[in-house]
Amino acid sequence: MLRLLISAVVPAAVAVALRISDPLTGALFVVVAVVVGILLRNRGPFAQALVIFGVLTAILLSLLIAALLLGGRVTVEGGDFTTALAVAIAFFGVMSLGYGVVYKLLEKWF
Repeated sequence: MLRLLISAVVPAAVAVALRISDPLTGALFVVVAVVVGILLRNRGPFAQALVIFGVLTAILLSLLIAALLLGGRVTVEGGDFTTALAVAIAFFGVMSLGYGVVYKLLEKWF
């Protein structure tokens, strides 16, 4: 359990410290990563990372679709929506990969 928590907190803390992410996104990543880690305990760390990436991307896309369907406007600073969406999805991919790497490195100690 401690390995799951450390593996989730390290990439989120690095992203928040580098001002790449806000603390709420980091907290969401930690919660999703720990829940997925508990549910997929017998799978490898990179299989868990793939599921974490899928869950976070699904959350992002469902929020965007809900905003668009409810008649709202989704505006992006800079105006390029596709690039912003691609960057957000790539960010989730890097965070998930960071989870897998830290989890793998911690196998020696935990």
